[in-house]
Amino acid sequence: MFSMRANVRLPRPFPPRTMRTILTPAVAAAMTLAVVAMPARALANEPLWHGLFADGSRVSGTIAGWNTPASQPQIDGKPMFDAANPVRWVVRRGPPASTASRQPFVELACGDRLPGLVEGHVSGLEDWRHTTRPHLLVRPLAAVDLRGKQPRPHVRVASDLVRRIVLVPRTGRPLPPATILTRDGREVGFRSLRFAGTGVIVLVDGGTQRLSFDEIAEIRLADRDPWEMYPRIVAWLAPQAATSPADAAASRLMRVETDDGLVATTAVDPLHGTGDARRQLSWLILAQPAWSLDPLWLPHASVRRRIVFSATEVPLSLIEPKAVDRKAIFGGSWTWEIDRNVQGGPLSAKGLPYGSGFGTQATSVMAFGLPPFATAFRAGAALDDAAGAGGCVKASVHLGDAAAKPLWESDLLVGTREAVDTGSLAMPPAATAAAGPRVLVLVADAAHEGRPRDADPDDIRDVFDWLDPVVSLAPEGLAAAVRDRLPATMAPWKDWEIVGQPTIRTLVDPLSARESPQTLRQSLAAGAETVLRRKLEVSPEITHLVVGVTRTAASASRIEIRIDGESVAEADVSERKAGPAVLPIVVPLERSVGRSILVEVVHRGSDGQSFVEWTALGPTSAPEARAASSSK
Repeated sequence: MFSMRANVRLPRPFPPRTMRTILTPAVAAAMTLAVVAMPARALANEPLWHGLFADGSRVSGTIAGWNTPASQPQIDGKPMFDAANPVRWVVRRGPPASTASRQPFVELACGDRLPGLVEGHVSGLEDWRHTTRPHLLVRPLAAVDLRGKQPRPHVRVASDLVRRIVLVPRTGRPLPPATILTRDGREVGFRSLRFAGTGVIVLVDGGTQRLSFDEIAEIRLADRDPWEMYPRIVAWLAPQAATSPADAAASRLMRVETDDGLVATTAVDPLHGTGDARRQLSWLILAQPAWSLDPLWLPHASVRRRIVFSATEVPLSLIEPKAVDRKAIFGGSWTWEIDRNVQGGPLSAKGLPYGSGFGTQATSVMAFGLPPFATAFRAGAALDDAAGAGGCVKASVHLGDAAAKPLWESDLLVGTREAVDTGSLAMPPAATAAAGPRVLVLVADAAHEGRPRDADPDDIRDVFDWLDPVVSLAPEGLAAAVRDRLPATMAPWKDWEIVGQPTIRTLVDPLSARESPQTLRQSLAAGAETVLRRKLEVSPEITHLVVGVTRTAASASRIEIRIDGESVAEADVSERKAGPAVLPIVVPLERSVGRSILVEVVHRGSDGQSFVEWTALGPTSAPEARAASSSK
């Protein structure tokens, strides 16, 4: 959604072009303004929304029906989530917001973004009765609350999905991976980083260093494979994708972008909205991305883009490039943009908007890693409307590097026209690909030699877009990858070995208020039982084992706790109702001080609806735990 501002050279860059025309910087700047500037659109006379459906049909009009707890939205009267022909994207006409890059933000895995100021970090272990994911406390600078409610001071953001933290916005050279920029201008490279309270502790050459958030301008964490992160996000948002290849293909996600710079990838099922049907300015839509511990309420009027996709059809704009190499004679200050053209405007060709993609200026080479279970790639390619009648580019798609034989290449593209389509390009199986990770390479070549006479002589208007690029994944491969990552989405299960393949689901908490729903994470025993197992070194500081588990009007379940194979506690899972919280099961460990024990917690359900919520699981030294009791 936003410029990554990175230019990294590939091993085989294009040879430099010969510049035919010599211009002074002043003349070049004047030409840029004269030939690239677009006239203002008469937006008042255009439809407010434009959408593209799976069958390729386009619709322009207004949106209705996104204001109920069980939303069934339509655009121009056409159902947006019809299973036979769902919408691919909906965009609001008009320029993107221009203020998003001028405020602090947290950047998350797969390109999500929360405008806000980081003010602290919480381990998630502070309350022995309730374990949460480690998270940052972020004071939001975007609208995320229900109207009429007291705004939350913080949104809780899972720290394991953070990619970058910008506390002092800036322009210029991107920060290298695993680096902190301090407010006094120092760059601190680190080997590892740990969030701690109101700052970070980093391992650097020569020892450790502690920095407070008040001293930090920006943190860029070490790079992580986006294809490692993507199945983790699917596991959070659509756990049913782990059940079977068919369920993986049927799982749908939605990426939302707002005017104030918030970008959130959330689940489509269930859709939820609220507001007066007659007043769209009152509508709010519910989103809970994988990185947020809290539901977010986004004003419908501020949402400018919705991209809807099957979990097995991944918009490439979610995936950070491995490298970008760009060569330009003019327009050298332009780099590349995500879901915008290279000038920061909307993606558009021949007057038609597009939902996602990359804007760049030729010549450019963009390289993306591919997972082993990627099967195909498809995209549109066009000179953006900002190029007008000028510009000339030849586009191509390669596997491996830019010197490899292209899987697809276009004819010379002159001026903005309808996007050409690559068609579905099969990716050969990983076993037959060259050694090492497969790399998808997208090339926009300025094609200086051989340009037709009616094309610009130089690259000043080579404003090029990759439009709606999608990587297709094998459903069985994604299902297996999600299945492997599913247990990690249960925060209390951290450090426990899971025996069996429990079913995990997300649902709206039936006890939460209808106008402010909360979500629950629940598990169902695999077969007869699920066993959680852990070796535990018992010290004088560890006094009790805590097992917090409840159910919400589901079928009966039973929990058994064993130490070194001996049953020490057994109890029915209590139903959580309105009123006092259900206390966890607490088992004293004083008799085991000084030795290692094997702890097993067994969940047995009575039928296929015996889902339970886990609130706490592990050792504690909290004095309050002594007052609780266990039953056998």
